[in-house]
Amino acid sequence: MSMETHSERETHKSEINKRISPTNILVIQTAFLGDAVLTLPLLKGIHDIWEKAAIHVVTIPSNADLFRSQPYISRVYPYDKHKGSTGISAFIALVKQLRKTSFDYAIVPHRSARSTILTMYSRARRKTGYKEAAFNFLYNTTIARGFVSDPTPGMELEPEITRNLNLLPGWRNNLVDHLPQLVISKEIKENTRKWLQKNQLNKNEYVVFACGSIWPTKRWPEKSWIRLGKELRKSGYKILLVGGKDDRHVSENVQRAVGNGTLSAAGKFKVIESAQLISDAKLVITNDSAPLHLATAVRTPILAIFGPTVPEFGFAPVCKCDYVIGLDLPCRPCSLHGGAECPLKHHDCMQKLEPLSVAKVAMKMLGESPAASGDSR
Repeated sequence: MSMETHSERETHKSEINKRISPTNILVIQTAFLGDAVLTLPLLKGIHDIWEKAAIHVVTIPSNADLFRSQPYISRVYPYDKHKGSTGISAFIALVKQLRKTSFDYAIVPHRSARSTILTMYSRARRKTGYKEAAFNFLYNTTIARGFVSDPTPGMELEPEITRNLNLLPGWRNNLVDHLPQLVISKEIKENTRKWLQKNQLNKNEYVVFACGSIWPTKRWPEKSWIRLGKELRKSGYKILLVGGKDDRHVSENVQRAVGNGTLSAAGKFKVIESAQLISDAKLVITNDSAPLHLATAVRTPILAIFGPTVPEFGFAPVCKCDYVIGLDLPCRPCSLHGGAECPLKHHDCMQKLEPLSVAKVAMKMLGESPAASGDSR
């Protein structure tokens, strides 16, 4: 991959601006937290190309603070499609809000019918989305995402970050940073570190466990996290458990079982605050879930546990210091996103992944010698 010089990059941006010169840009991303984090490079790319344009984002309420904290985003519209905003009246109210701004351009990395229709009703003059999106004929421009609905062994897709960046007109690989990056305020950094110090934790002396996932089949069993925690505590590493409110129960169970030197922050902090807690960690051990992407965004090394999904789907950690662990099973992968239960009812991909195997990799990553990057499937 050839690198662009600063001069070449500026020339390329100038060429794009001659074709498209928006004042207000709308981005709709109402997927879960992990997808929202992976949208950040697209948003930063938009800002890099059109520095003077105001960027507006529609997202679910739980992701709103993540986007609000980024200085290049002008406005965030929370839209709770899962609960209170599922009805037509809430949709109309959102449309009325959007129509108060004259959007020159809409870029939509979400493929749902609702997102496409919302884009149409926003009256954006130019609309770009994926060819695989529902009602894609409503977009002026569509880009092939390479989405596959039936996973097969050996299949490899582009990283999700790249798939999102492909929505930018004339995007070149070196035009923007490939990785998501979070801007965290000085106030949040100070507040989270005070909380850590109050609980006798200091920067780079603890390991983060992220035990949860929206999808049950992506969760490594609670008993395995407990065994892993006890192994790491033997070597003197403290453990901090992170997650949302739904992860609080399992996190507190692990905390109690592992005992002294283990602390749960699950459900106690906003997303951007949890990202700072992850930033101060020495290592993050996580399921294939949102904390994986938050760790990437703050550049903390990751040991990712993959079960029903595989790295080839494009959602794996991408830094050389990261590692993915999973079992080589004929039934794997069984799903692009995970599910409510194992299709074969045994959940071997997670149940048979030994805590000592994970602990061995974790200790190597925590030691002086760097762990090899890859997937140990």
